[in-house]
Amino acid sequence: MLCWLWQRCASALRHRMRQQMWYKKGRDLDRNGFYEEAVKAYDRAIELEPSNATFYISKASGLNMLAILTNNQSKFNPNLPDLVGALTNRSQF
Repeated sequence: MLCWLWQRCASALRHRMRQQMWYKKGRDLDRNGFYEEAVKAYDRAIELEPSNATFYISKASGLNMLAILTNNQSKFNPNLPDLVGALTNRSQF
């Protein structure tokens, strides 16, 4: 009986560690600007614990940042001069 109980506790602990690992991975990706990958990591955490509101909030934040970036990229004007190129060629003047 004690062995069975120990195995159940160990299994629950591994499950908890996996969901936290996916959440932390998503959080790290999110902080570094990899929003699409972060959302996928949050999805994995949600699969493991669908009742955790923090996972959903983090996923919504990542999706929001993706929407902002997508919107900003569609407004990008390709006729603007390349700032990096302009700065590197500045030494020629």
